[in-house]
Amino acid sequence: MNSGTTIDFGLVQGEQSKTYRIYNNGTAPLRLTGVEAEGDFAVEGITAETVVSPKSYVSFNIVAKGTQPGEQLEQITISSEEGGDYALIVKAFVAEEGKWFEPFNDSKVPVNMPVVDGYWFVSTSSSTAGMLYQSSDMEGHIQSPMITLTEGEAIMFEAMGYESSYGSSSPMLNVYWSTDRNTWTKAAELSTSSEADQWKLSTTTKKIFTINDLPAGNIYLMFGDRYCFIDNIYGGTLVEIAHDMVAVSSNLPAEAMVNNTYNASVTLKNANTETEGAGSYKVRLYADNQMVAETEGGDIEPGKQQAFNLSYTPHKAGVQKVYVAFEAEDYVMKTAEVDVNVAEEQTTSQVQVGDYYTNNNKTPLDINNSNTESEAIYTAENLKLAAGTKINKITWRGYNTSKDVTTDVQVWIENTDDVAVGSDMKDVRTMTCIYDGQYTFRKQGASNNRMDMLTVNLTEPFVYEGQSLRIHVRSMEINGYNSVYFENTNITGQCLYRSSYSTTDFSQMSLKNGNLPVVYLDVEKDPTTLSGTVTLAEDGTPVADQNVTLTSGNVFYEATTDGEGHYTMNVIQDQLTYQLRIEKEGYNPFTQEVSFTGGSQVVDAALVVAKGLAIDAIEAPAEAVANNEVTVKVKATNYSSTLTEAGSYTAKLLNADGEQIAEAEAVALAAGEQHD
Repeated sequence: MNSGTTIDFGLVQGEQSKTYRIYNNGTAPLRLTGVEAEGDFAVEGITAETVVSPKSYVSFNIVAKGTQPGEQLEQITISSEEGGDYALIVKAFVAEEGKWFEPFNDSKVPVNMPVVDGYWFVSTSSSTAGMLYQSSDMEGHIQSPMITLTEGEAIMFEAMGYESSYGSSSPMLNVYWSTDRNTWTKAAELSTSSEADQWKLSTTTKKIFTINDLPAGNIYLMFGDRYCFIDNIYGGTLVEIAHDMVAVSSNLPAEAMVNNTYNASVTLKNANTETEGAGSYKVRLYADNQMVAETEGGDIEPGKQQAFNLSYTPHKAGVQKVYVAFEAEDYVMKTAEVDVNVAEEQTTSQVQVGDYYTNNNKTPLDINNSNTESEAIYTAENLKLAAGTKINKITWRGYNTSKDVTTDVQVWIENTDDVAVGSDMKDVRTMTCIYDGQYTFRKQGASNNRMDMLTVNLTEPFVYEGQSLRIHVRSMEINGYNSVYFENTNITGQCLYRSSYSTTDFSQMSLKNGNLPVVYLDVEKDPTTLSGTVTLAEDGTPVADQNVTLTSGNVFYEATTDGEGHYTMNVIQDQLTYQLRIEKEGYNPFTQEVSFTGGSQVVDAALVVAKGLAIDAIEAPAEAVANNEVTVKVKATNYSSTLTEAGSYTAKLLNADGEQIAEAEAVALAAGEQHD
């Protein structure tokens, strides 16, 4: 180094040192006469008495003491008899002790900085050791722990771009802030092409960047990195919190249907430095701020993640705001809300076409290749559908063990007299296109737990004419290696496929025979009905405006009687067994089990005046041990229209011989009141 060279320590917290050498290339000893360091810097290893032998060197350290926060710019002077004064300019920005400072010194991504996406590492190369970087050609994201900023306080960090031999994109770094890890505001945009010097990245030297205009209070930072090194993040004060979870991925579908299970999933990462213990938290699903499902999980160690699946059954059509929340003590972490369009229940049934035989990654699509298509013939014998059947949805099931894969997909369908494929595929221009757009094949399922992988909802029903169906599926510009498998039958001769990574011209690809994929068709059907008349038992008077409910698990239907006491309801899921229930104040509830194996049903109900209490439910153990106490719980309701006094009844438990073996206290129950 020449005299006058600047040595930049960059951002430091606490003492830092750099090692240098003084070479004596002459034939006589080099005698130092002075070593002077100014301000918050020091020199170790040499003094005014040091002698450097001919053709030799001595090592010394320049030390940034880090005791004076803020920017430090000083001079170090080394004097010798032979060479005179040799000056070095030394500079550093010293971080205040107690403030958050992340130097990435342990060669690992910090546990409290959760990776959202991308491929993040801490470099171990000599020139960039201890610097965080992201190696994907796409913008990858990593978040900070919670920090608190005072009014006007800035965030500082060092960054440097690098040119990658694997991608064509140039270096860039976006910085965001958020108060909840859901809604992010961009605070800075760094690139090698930035016209503003304060945001211009160098690919040869680390630079210090400063972000002002951040809100005071508790916030998170997020770095969106592509081919950049990040080092020495400084600013704010680390907030110590008992829980810190991050949703690294979530799947909350935007479509749902009344009386059909809505499945949501979320993967949570523990960004805290302590294990999140099993039993200390709940993961809950909310719809319109009402909890509709919850689950628990096991221990989540620092930096580790765990997947959660939740489901519920909506009973009302319309738009619902759905989110997942992690809740522990007073801590609540919410995912972003999704507007879920809940459609009216359709009078459809799902038909499986073809018996499952094996899993295959070739048909209907070969997602491992960039460009792939298949043509399948489903004969009338395969379909077993009546002519005129309307098809509303087509689904292929399977599993994906790689990652979420988004690509362009097209699907065509037609009626045909063909019962086998030919030597070439049919020209799709004569077929009906039922899907043309981007589709995401979710990472989900396993070979023994196959899930819906490709689902096409038809905007208009496709009418089956009674012969065969030809279905053509195509996908183009798929990125990377992917492990996506689909259910296949053992039927051959009814499916062709081709795929290539190197060309988009399907006519240049080799055609191959494949197994016929299993396909699931949602078809329309006439609704089954439940109808009847509700009357009063004492005189046969029809009961108007009476609510009638039909329940089977989470599936729920209801109707209201007209002026003549008549009710009718469509029952879409007629394969279930239901409980019919009619409740009217002053009358005993009317209940009856209803099944629809014989088609639509008629159930009339005559309501009987209630007298005293009615037992709604009994909870008793199936087994007991002699001489050991057991507890039997009884739920009773006063369905009468008057108060039932405590002395007007008894609550006794009898054995099989009618002998009393226990008695509970009788309490007064108002009309409609329930008691355990």
